[in-house]
Amino acid sequence: GTATGGSDYVQRGATTFGATTGSVTFREGSEVVIFPIDPSSDTVRDGNETVALTLTTGTGYTLGTTGAVSGTIVDNDVAPGTVVRGGIPNRGYLSTRYESGNGGAFAALKSDGSVVTWGLSDYGGDSSSVSSRLSSGVTQIFSNGGAFAALKSDGSVVTWGDPEDGGNSSSVSSRLSSGVVSFADPFTDDRLVPVTSMPRGLLKYGMI
Repeated sequence: GTATGGSDYVQRGATTFGATTGSVTFREGSEVVIFPIDPSSDTVRDGNETVALTLTTGTGYTLGTTGAVSGTIVDNDVAPGTVVRGGIPNRGYLSTRYESGNGGAFAALKSDGSVVTWGLSDYGGDSSSVSSRLSSGVTQIFSNGGAFAALKSDGSVVTWGDPEDGGNSSSVSSRLSSGVVSFADPFTDDRLVPVTSMPRGLLKYGMI
C-alpha cells in the first residue's frame, strides 16, 4: 500500500513486522489471530493512503485467501486556514477518533500520541494522576458517563475519572498491561466470530 508503517499506522499482534514482510503466530488450539492496524494522526495533509496485506505460502498451513486484502486510511487534515466544524455523536458516550467527552469533561488525542484533558475533575478533566502514562503512545480514547480509558500502542490501557464509572481499574490492572486491541462498542455487533477455515501454525504474509 501507500501508507508507511510506524508513521502512518502502528500494528499490534505480529510476531515479526517489517517494511515488506512479517508473520503472525497462532496460539496452540487457536484458529484465529487478530492483527489490528491503527492509523496514526498527524498534521500533514497527505491524502488518503492504503495498507495492503497478502498471504504467502509456507509450511503447516493452507491459504484461504490468495489476493491482497487492503484498507484505506482516510486523511483527516485540511489546508491551512480552513475551519472545520463537526459535532460529536450524541449516543450515550460522546466520542470521535480524536476527541472524547463524557458528562463533564473532555479528552483530546494529539498527533504525538499525548492526551490533553479539561473539565470537571471528578469526570476526568484532571488526569494528573496518570499524566506520565498519557504523554505518548496513545492511539485511541474511550469514555462513558464519568470516566476515560486510553488505549496505547503497546496494548496497555490507562484509566482515569470517577472510580465508580471505571476510572479506577486497579483491580484488573495486571490484565490491562498488554494485549488489549479494542473496546466493546454497545452500538455495534463486534463479537469475535472464529474463522474455522484457517489452520493452526505460523502464517506468513507479504505487504504490497
